[in-house]
Amino acid sequence: MNHGQTELRESRAAKLFSTCAVGAAIAGLAGLFELWGEAGRLALRYDREAIAGGEIWRLVSGHLVHLGPSHFAMNVLALAILVVVLPALATWRQWLFCFLLSALSIDIGLFVFQPAVSWYVGLSGVLHGFWTSGVLLALHARRFEAVPLAILLLLKLGYEFLFGPIPLSGDVAAGPVVSVAHAWGAVGGVAFAIGSIAVRRRDRSL
Repeated sequence: MNHGQTELRESRAAKLFSTCAVGAAIAGLAGLFELWGEAGRLALRYDREAIAGGEIWRLVSGHLVHLGPSHFAMNVLALAILVVVLPALATWRQWLFCFLLSALSIDIGLFVFQPAVSWYVGLSGVLHGFWTSGVLLALHARRFEAVPLAILLLLKLGYEFLFGPIPLSGDVAAGPVVSVAHAWGAVGGVAFAIGSIAVRRRDRSL
């Protein structure tokens, strides 16, 4: 193995460690909130009236609390899968910025356009932001192995737009599924991907 191949392997290992670390951090924080129980859910969930009253931490914390253990486990499993299958999100900074932008997109979408949604919890909306940005960045880099993931995402979002939550998802989550949050999370993922591509083009032109 030559020096170039060694550096490439070390770079890939570093990126994998970075993505696994941020995934573990998100899962760990959500796990701590889950241990807080119902009191934690009430104190940290996205709550329209509480946010309007100044409790702005809920704009972030609401995405890290869950309906219960089964909802938490379902989202952490999905996060682990995305960490493995989305190599286009290669650094912890990308994951963090994508998390924040997707969360912000969901918060704005729910608060401004879905006033009937009085409260919301869960990571699933942000996961759709990760999913969307990951496949868009991969396709932009001509990594066409991401095509099946893109098709699956479109089918899922299309189904939820037309018919509502995926059958049995509410049973698994042990509570109501706010599927519109998935669409708003995807909007955040699109915005992150467009911004990332624009930054890369600017850097190349300098």
